[in-house]
Amino acid sequence: MFTSRRGFTLGAQVRMFLLCVVMGVAITSTVHAEPVLGCPLGIGNGELWVRGAYKIIDHSERYNAQTGFMEDLPDGWRSEKRSVPLRIGYGLTDRWQIAVATTYNEVERHVQTPRGWLDTDAGGWDGWWLVASYKSHESYEPWQGWQESHINWAIGYKFGCTGEDARNGIGNTADALRIGVLAHVDGDEDDSFCQHLTYTTYERAATVEGWPKSGWEFGDRVGYKWFWEHVLARNLASTFGPIGWFQTDPDRSPAGQAAAYRAHMHNLQLGLAWHPSGVDVEHQKLVFAVSWPYSARTSFAPDYALTTTAMWTW
Repeated sequence: MFTSRRGFTLGAQVRMFLLCVVMGVAITSTVHAEPVLGCPLGIGNGELWVRGAYKIIDHSERYNAQTGFMEDLPDGWRSEKRSVPLRIGYGLTDRWQIAVATTYNEVERHVQTPRGWLDTDAGGWDGWWLVASYKSHESYEPWQGWQESHINWAIGYKFGCTGEDARNGIGNTADALRIGVLAHVDGDEDDSFCQHLTYTTYERAATVEGWPKSGWEFGDRVGYKWFWEHVLARNLASTFGPIGWFQTDPDRSPAGQAAAYRAHMHNLQLGLAWHPSGVDVEHQKLVFAVSWPYSARTSFAPDYALTTTAMWTW
């Protein structure tokens, strides 16, 4: 049961019911879509849209609470993460879509804690999202100076991960609610812009023995993206722009003590997208992307992250 500090409630947890379907899915994309809420273009009535990614992150920095700054990992430390975001969407109508989303994370760490060296080598699911979205605007005629335009509104509810996965750094146990608006506009035949703005609020984390964030309240997060896509050839396009998130307030311990900082992660991402059916078919493509955090304040951060992505619609 989700009982927010803001007073809303939702029903009992629904987990894993699409696991056997998701496990059969190949890697898919986050380049044109918000990984949970989806894409501003939406999908048509009766269409099935499958997407995901394989992301490689080798952390090079960590937050040092003693100095209050991000610093290079000390000698002997290692922190690596491999993520596979997965999402399956279905068009109920040409306006309404539903989806399920999750991420499988593999974590390897050798870090020092107040109790000594900690070694982690584990994998698991970081939680499960149920999502609904409504396309409020779609125009293939000039509108507000744009040749083509789409606006999608979405809401998603997440069931948090298990306590064991939380201890291994795979995710957190807190249920969450995310709302957002997603937009896509075309300036001309070769240039388009894709953006989203999201707000995520969290339930208090479950009490888990041995997990440093046991019982904490996580600060709400604002997520954003503004990508420019440019057509390079009939089957090839580039994408570039800022993407990231920031907390509106710091995390709080069970005793109510606020964390020393509000976490954030701001990146620039560059991608190359191959469209086997042509650039006009947005939901059939393979993308290779690299992102650079130009400002980060979080537990661990990389110098850059590599993502291989793809998506397909039937």
